[in-house]
Amino acid sequence: MKIIKSNTMYEPDVSIIMPVYNEEKYIYFALESIKNQKTDLTAEVIVVDDNSTDRTVEIASSFNCTILKNEQKLNVSQMRNFGFSKSHGKAILHTDGDTAYSYNYLEKMAKPIIENKYDATLCMMLYPFEVKYPVLPAKYSQSYAFFLKNLPEIFWLKMPMRFFIWIKRWFKNIIEKKRPVSLFSIPDRVEGAAIIVKREISEKTGGWNKPFGAHSDTSYTESVYALTDKVRWIFGVKKYSSIRRLIPVDNSWIPMKIVPFYGLIKKKKLKNRSKMQNDIGYIDPKGKR
Repeated sequence: MKIIKSNTMYEPDVSIIMPVYNEEKYIYFALESIKNQKTDLTAEVIVVDDNSTDRTVEIASSFNCTILKNEQKLNVSQMRNFGFSKSHGKAILHTDGDTAYSYNYLEKMAKPIIENKYDATLCMMLYPFEVKYPVLPAKYSQSYAFFLKNLPEIFWLKMPMRFFIWIKRWFKNIIEKKRPVSLFSIPDRVEGAAIIVKREISEKTGGWNKPFGAHSDTSYTESVYALTDKVRWIFGVKKYSSIRRLIPVDNSWIPMKIVPFYGLIKKKKLKNRSKMQNDIGYIDPKGKR
């Protein structure tokens, strides 16, 4: 896929907006997955850098990304909105420096939007970044890492739909429209990096209105659904996002998995949570580090 820089509205097919801070371990793989997309679409990748002190910007520049600096001390959601204000693409993808995609992601997710078939497309298959790519946080449980690297990828598959809410929406839609409706045209909340939206719809939402940690993804996606019913779940595409902040640092996760109440009884669950990887990235509920 060709990554371009642009000052002309609608010149890029897709604008990919990526707020980052010290992502040198991850961003190469994230950007490589974009560059390796099998599609004739073009993309501008707008990296909003929060004053990284590592090689993040150097790596992003090597992929011909557009680099913006967060000079106003914006939080994460505001950084996304800032990136959007400088974008030019027909379709919008908000992503992160630790998120990668299958080779067919933009061909199957963005092209139907550009062809005016849908206003938004949703990814059904979500996986941990660490399952596919050779990166781990500074501290981690070796037993957990072993399973991450050796269990079949399908073991880690997460599908975002909340089943009963999804089905309820489906029945409600059928009743309102008084005709059969495809279940896969019924949206549900997804992570921001798992939805691509037509530019005009994204503009009308007003952008990301809640700070990181306050269900900002849900707020954004629900605001999209409120504006259009031309939404479709897309089969056969994969998103990989890092679970570095959730990877345990010791083996206490094992009995917690085997015996559901072990953590509660032994008061280990809270202790384990306190050891989760929370020293890298956006950890403050207000979107600050």
